[in-house]
Amino acid sequence: MRKFVIFLILSAFLWSGEEEVIARVRSHLLVGDKESAWEEIQTKAFLYPQSQRMIGAYVEVLAALGKENEAISFLQKSGNFFPKELLEEIAWGVIKKGKESSQFMIRLLTLHGAFSTHDTKAVSLILSFLRDSNAFLRAQAVRMACSYRDEILKKEIRRLFEEEKVWRVREEVIIAVGFLKLRDQEAKLKEMIANERTDFYEKALAIESLIQLKDVHIEKKELDLLFQSPHSGFRMLAIALAVYDEIADRKEDVFRLLDDSIAEVRISALQALGLYYRKISSREEINKKIKNCVTDVDKMVSLSAAWVGLLIDSPTGEKGMRKWLFDEDPMMRRYAASALTASGKHGLGLLKEMLLKHTDPYVKINLAIGLIGQRVDVKQAANVLYQFFSKKKELWMWQEDQFFVLLPSTIRHVDEIPQYPEAMDILVQLRLLSYLAVVDDRRGEEAIRHFLQEKCFGITGLASTLLLREGDEKAIDLVKALLVDKDSKVRLQAALVLALFGKDRAVIPILEKFYSTADYELKLKILEGIGQTGEEESFPFLLEAMKEPFLGLKIPAASSLIQCMNRLFFFS
Repeated sequence: MRKFVIFLILSAFLWSGEEEVIARVRSHLLVGDKESAWEEIQTKAFLYPQSQRMIGAYVEVLAALGKENEAISFLQKSGNFFPKELLEEIAWGVIKKGKESSQFMIRLLTLHGAFSTHDTKAVSLILSFLRDSNAFLRAQAVRMACSYRDEILKKEIRRLFEEEKVWRVREEVIIAVGFLKLRDQEAKLKEMIANERTDFYEKALAIESLIQLKDVHIEKKELDLLFQSPHSGFRMLAIALAVYDEIADRKEDVFRLLDDSIAEVRISALQALGLYYRKISSREEINKKIKNCVTDVDKMVSLSAAWVGLLIDSPTGEKGMRKWLFDEDPMMRRYAASALTASGKHGLGLLKEMLLKHTDPYVKINLAIGLIGQRVDVKQAANVLYQFFSKKKELWMWQEDQFFVLLPSTIRHVDEIPQYPEAMDILVQLRLLSYLAVVDDRRGEEAIRHFLQEKCFGITGLASTLLLREGDEKAIDLVKALLVDKDSKVRLQAALVLALFGKDRAVIPILEKFYSTADYELKLKILEGIGQTGEEESFPFLLEAMKEPFLGLKIPAASSLIQCMNRLFFFS
């Protein structure tokens, strides 16, 4: 009995001592005194070797000191005891360490790593990047803030809308104002639109954001003022709002602006006719109204009028479109092909004819895309697409103004994004490949195989979402078939695409197998793929990856670990 009493007293003493140690450690950490916390824990922890709470406190201190390798090794020696709180502590410690780096790419990885977790703890990091000295990082943080929507981030977006001078960042901020529904910024958007010094593209973005804010019915008096405004930007806004709300009784206002002195306003009015007002007008009425526009001195006004003419099945439209399809200016020919494609079934006869007759490869490829979209003459269109793809000699790009058109690339290099024009070129290639997949062209698999074999996935990983987004299930099936390809590089690339954008957990063993022999860029993508797809079975692998000697690999491993944990605990 006496021994039992002594045992109880000793146990109570030890339990009380453990609580006091942990309390003192946490107090030191709370005030930022990491060294004292370390002194306290390293001398006491060995007294409680079986205490999970003491193990947790020990790991917590190591993480706070930036000794994540030691913390991970300690956990692993403790029998793979992986409580969520400790894993998060280590992982967030790694990500936050990246914020203090002087290297741009490490800080960019930190921002993307924090964002990818979709965790509330990422908000403070995104906020800090909104205030970063690097314009590219600020622009990226603005885009990411739109997904989180926290009030503290919205407040910072408001500040940037007032103070930001760098165009790359301002562009994202203007878009964010509309996306986040920052209604208190409506007056500033209007001021931008009214200012004749505002760049046309910036004005267009401001109009688009203002329309997003106007998701309630606009007052008639306010719309009257906009239509009658001396500022071209406000007249364009009036047209956009009238089309957005399909306000039928504004048809005469739109007709009147077909004779506006500013070409951009005339184009906006023609777009309004094509999108809505032609549906509530007679063919004769539209023909009469666009008569002057068809011969307008501004080429894009004339092309837009021809497009409207096609939509009402007017001979004037086809005549104008034929003219622009053979214009001496290659850019106008290619825009005309895109406009013809945008006319849908109304221009189908001309589209089929031009696919056979035209000699400009960029005109033909834009027409082929239109036919595939309508599922008409898909065999002929696929032949054009495959030939265009196989004879590739230059970089390509998409350009979206009034019409969405494929063109030779004129994209300039961006210092902060390695191989930026090449990455944008890959976006085009992926979409073209997906079209082959959609129409069941037998050459699609070989084309995708060649693409995966030849391309560096450091770039492809940025772009390959389109392969599955645009390619429907057909492209997914084509990629899955390549998981057993004889070429190991093709197998790995296929696994990465399916992990990153197909969310296929079955490819995780393939990714883990290739990791040890992969180069730096491929390791980044493998870690990203596991983060997008993995769950609890990936914990040991990701913990080991967090012990890499390079912070650039530690950060995505940490981000992926948090993603896997959140996925596991959210669905459990």
